[in-house]
Amino acid sequence: MEPTELWLSFRCAFSDVLKVRPDTELVEAWAAHSGRTKFYRRVLDAVAAKMNLRCEGELFKVDFAMWTAQSDTSGEDVPIIFVETENNAFTCHEELRKLASITAPLKILIAVTQWDEAVGVWGSGSHKKKLLNHWQQIIRSYNSVWPRSGILGIIVGERRPDSLLCFHASALNPNGDLLVDDDETTEGRIEQLVFSKKLDWHRALSQ
Repeated sequence: MEPTELWLSFRCAFSDVLKVRPDTELVEAWAAHSGRTKFYRRVLDAVAAKMNLRCEGELFKVDFAMWTAQSDTSGEDVPIIFVETENNAFTCHEELRKLASITAPLKILIAVTQWDEAVGVWGSGSHKKKLLNHWQQIIRSYNSVWPRSGILGIIVGERRPDSLLCFHASALNPNGDLLVDDDETTEGRIEQLVFSKKLDWHRALSQ
């Protein structure tokens, strides 16, 4: 599968899986870092199943890998998607360097931080521009030394002050440039809001 097609398929499956998770599970995932890691495990297992792949954890010290079925030529399962998750977006450059060192059609970074740049969402402002610039610089530096194909998908979750839980998705090409969507429903966009739901955080935790 071509990298862009693989990214669009992953993004769609990720969105679909989140939409059917119960509110209690979403709230619990944001209550503690350990809970969020377990949440990603369940979500990525479901995403892989939707894509007819198999998900395993800690391959080459990468958090998750999604495998094809056995290939027609070698009989070997092949990992084609690598996923790193990080609760602190300001330290995930370490995970990004790991992903940049791996050759695969699709690598995914899932992070958590204040992302939405709309006025009034975050009183202290969004971290999107600063972090995205840093991540693009890393990809460009690695590619300048060792050019490679493949896409880096970036998914950022945020628990907003208005009680919305949101996940934003964008992608970088090997040169570190943001990909522009050519999907017929989202043509021309460089970022998608793949999930947004208002949660009663306190009530869900008390159930």
